[in-house]
Amino acid sequence: MQETERLDARDPLTGLKNRRAFMDDVEQLWQSKAPFTVVFIDLDRFKPLNDEYGHAIGDKTLQAIAKRLERAQAANTTARLGGDEFAIIVDQQPSDRSLHETIKDIHQSIVSDIELNVVILSVGASLGYASAPFDGISVSELLHAADTAMLRSKGSGGGVARYDPKQDISSFASAAVEDLFRAALKAKRLKPALQPIIESRTGDVIGHELLARWPNSGLTHDPNPNQFIPIAEKLGLLNALLWHTMDVALPFVNERGGFLAINVSPSQLSSSTFLDDLKSVLSRNEFAPDRLEIEVTEHVAFRNLEDNIRILEQARQLGCRIVLDDFGSGYSSLSLLEELPLDKVKLDKSLQGTANKRGVLQATINLAKGLRFTCCVEGVETADAASFAAARGCDQMQGYWFGHPELIDPPSSGLRLVS
Repeated sequence: MQETERLDARDPLTGLKNRRAFMDDVEQLWQSKAPFTVVFIDLDRFKPLNDEYGHAIGDKTLQAIAKRLERAQAANTTARLGGDEFAIIVDQQPSDRSLHETIKDIHQSIVSDIELNVVILSVGASLGYASAPFDGISVSELLHAADTAMLRSKGSGGGVARYDPKQDISSFASAAVEDLFRAALKAKRLKPALQPIIESRTGDVIGHELLARWPNSGLTHDPNPNQFIPIAEKLGLLNALLWHTMDVALPFVNERGGFLAINVSPSQLSSSTFLDDLKSVLSRNEFAPDRLEIEVTEHVAFRNLEDNIRILEQARQLGCRIVLDDFGSGYSSLSLLEELPLDKVKLDKSLQGTANKRGVLQATINLAKGLRFTCCVEGVETADAASFAAARGCDQMQGYWFGHPELIDPPSSGLRLVS
């Protein structure tokens, strides 16, 4: 039994811990209140290498990188999260001056030439790191901080980046803007927007995704959702924003017909009143639960997975449909397809790019259909992308080709869309 559990915690290719085991270690360290640092690693130029030399050489390259990470003395935990993404945990305090140099040494070991039997190869690497408890008030925030730093590193051509709130948090995230947001939500100046979701076979609009907008904010530029949603989460106001936008949107969707899809974060699910409040907003708007889709991303697995599954199962028992959003981005663990009580999978728009990615899109559509999930391809922006997705058997599509999100303005009499 112990051997089986050990194997379940390992990546079969590299022997490193897998994503689930890595998350368990992060959670345990967080609970122990010990200082530690999470480092996310994304290899650069790995895909062209894999395409040129084949998967066998690609696999050997990943195995070589894994061995180098295992030899890093500072690494308490080494893991392969999937694809060419790795992670390590370093047991050093962020005040230690050698921390950055230590991680730079790990970066140098990764990018050094790899000598295989038939060829000498090298890959680049983008590393981002964040330290507990200084860079987040929760596990999910800490991981997000490390991931954000890694993306900044990748955007600047690779190397090592430490999470820096001044660079990684939007300039909108200031105390003054937080006060403005709180006041705008209280005055109901945050507006819902609806984006159509179409049935691939007929082209008919069969539902809408609910989004939020902050028009007429009073700022130099109206913040986009990527800027004000983190503020709402920081202030604990995501659910308040959701209930407000649903109250405005549901009467409109009742008139139009079809389902409504809402986005819910792990922090929202953790609220003890989430389900009761959800039932209340549906009841007062006379909206049947079986017309509601709850979209979650794989971040539900970053913390309290069992509790999140329990809440989602209860929502499903009410009649709601559960959707895994953005599948194909991030870490995309296939185990989530089995663990979560899912009805539908939305495939990330990144899968529509190269020929290889389109092959992955086809395979993922087949996987979803094999699991009897409804399959929606999002981010469809061209006729060619729409034709390709429809021909490959996806059930639904969403994107600018079919319609941009449109604000719903509730005047004193009736409802109307504002383009």
